[in-house]
Amino acid sequence: MKGKLGRVVCTTAGLVAMIYAGCETQASLTKKRTRLVEKGLLREVTIKGLKTETLGMNSRLQFYRVPAVSVAVMDRNVLEWAKAYGVRDALVPEPATAETLFQAGALRQPLAAAAALRLVAEGKLTLDEDIRPRLHGWRIPDSRLSQTGIMTVRELLLDPSNAGLAVLQKLLEDVTALPFAVLMADKVMGPLGIRASAFEAVLSEGRENLAASGHSREGRPLERKWLDDPDLALSGLWANPTDLLSFAGDILRTAMGREGRLLDAESARAMLTPQAGTRSLGFAVEGTGTDSRIHVRGRTGGFTLALDVYPYRGQGAVVMTNSDNGFLLTDEVLRAVSAVYEWPDYKPQEKTLYRLDPSIYPQYVGRYEISPDYVLDVSCEDYYLVIRPSGQAPTKFYVENPTFFFSVDPYIRIQFLTDPKGNVTGLVLWQQDFKQEARKIG
Repeated sequence: MKGKLGRVVCTTAGLVAMIYAGCETQASLTKKRTRLVEKGLLREVTIKGLKTETLGMNSRLQFYRVPAVSVAVMDRNVLEWAKAYGVRDALVPEPATAETLFQAGALRQPLAAAAALRLVAEGKLTLDEDIRPRLHGWRIPDSRLSQTGIMTVRELLLDPSNAGLAVLQKLLEDVTALPFAVLMADKVMGPLGIRASAFEAVLSEGRENLAASGHSREGRPLERKWLDDPDLALSGLWANPTDLLSFAGDILRTAMGREGRLLDAESARAMLTPQAGTRSLGFAVEGTGTDSRIHVRGRTGGFTLALDVYPYRGQGAVVMTNSDNGFLLTDEVLRAVSAVYEWPDYKPQEKTLYRLDPSIYPQYVGRYEISPDYVLDVSCEDYYLVIRPSGQAPTKFYVENPTFFFSVDPYIRIQFLTDPKGNVTGLVLWQQDFKQEARKIG
């Protein structure tokens, strides 16, 4: 009996320990994942044969002159963690928090799409009828019409252009007789319980105290702090990553057949499924099967935003910055998240180092002018080039092919230009979506 009782006690104690450990595991797992992302930022390229270096969040903020970055990560269709790093304004070092608001113009399309689909469900709009009779005081140029000679809500939702969004905003306002900001609060923000994020052309006092200032690529605050635009559908969205993931998570849960707060299941799936090329009703879609990914990426004068969500995995992230230089940092953060959560995308490129004949390198040496006050001095050392921009630290550029070179930190590609005789006349520099040309002056 004593032996049996002992075994029962031990078994019960073990069960309690397992339950306790299980409760601790999720919290500790989240903490571990957060820490791994913070310390695991990855450059865009790695050199084959060399160990991949991971980087810290705060050091990369300084490296790219980005004052603040805010990150929210979703797992199992719900927010797992959210955290901000850096300061709201480079000149007023007040820490950014997970509640700090950033301009998020790029998310205008899916949010407006959700509002339009709610009106469709209410019978106030249809997806495929001509919208022109519903517009008050507007005439759409014939050049903007489809081959059938009409314009529909579906076409507007599949068109990411600013012109299409302006028409959509006007249509929603005319159909509901509500200002766009009020409409979005009623149809999208309110049902989700979102109180901080909103469409506002001019920030109210409460939100102004939460807002980050926009910054240039050089890290300087914008003169007016942010862009004030009366065209709300184009740029008037202020949000934080947590609220944006709340929106995305609700659509995902609804599409899976669970009760959501915004859309019916059919409309939710339409927002996640390609309908014209890579466009769904609100998002861009890439990948296939369980690796399909919806995403939004955009810049609004001094701010950047990236949303990436894997519907089948129930995982995703939103990264927001208050800098025109933010995408360089954003991609490193997303590569860290990808590594921790085992996403199929956002993997560093692996490049092999090549060497040219030693006689080739000297032809690229010289001075290249981007503008009178900004020049690039190019020298060669061993098997690579060294480029010294005006007022900046020198950067090593390695061989990609005889006319293309690349740097690792940050990742920049340079192509040297030649005349018909083979003489070097200039270069073109690419850094993500940023392009500069320089002529050789010496």
